[in-house]
Amino acid sequence: PATTKAPEHKPVPVVIKPTGPWVEITTFGLDLGGYDKPQVTVDVRLKGVENLPSENVTCDFTEASFDLKVIGLDGQSYRFLKNNLEKDIIPAESGVKVKKNHVIVTLKKVKGDYGYDSWSDLCAKGKRKTPGKKDDPQ
Repeated sequence: PATTKAPEHKPVPVVIKPTGPWVEITTFGLDLGGYDKPQVTVDVRLKGVENLPSENVTCDFTEASFDLKVIGLDGQSYRFLKNNLEKDIIPAESGVKVKKNHVIVTLKKVKGDYGYDSWSDLCAKGKRKTPGKKDDPQ
C-alpha cells in the first residue's frame, strides 16, 4: 500500500519590527547644495541595504528633523536621527531612496525671498533659533 506522506510544514516568515536596540548611524556623506539648490542630500552607506524589503527602510520628516530607520539589515536595526536641522525643510517634499549599498535622504529646503537658504551644516550648533516674523511694511 502507498504510504501517504504528511505534508511538509514550511516555516512561514513572520515580520517582527524590532523597536531596538538601534545601531546608531554615525558616518554619512553630505551635499548641502548651494543657495541655488532646492535640496540637501544625505548619503548613508549600508552594505546590502538594497536587498531589504522597501517597508524596512523608513524616514519620518518634520520641519526641523528626520528619522531614518533601516530594520533587519544583517540582523541589526540602524537609526539615523537628526532633530536639530540647521534650517527648516518641507517634510512633504523630502524623501528617501534606496540604492546599492546606499540610502539617500533628500531634504527639501524652504525657499526664501532670495532663493533657497544656504546651509553651512546639517545640524545647527546649539539651539535652533526660531525665526521671528518679519514686520510687514504694508
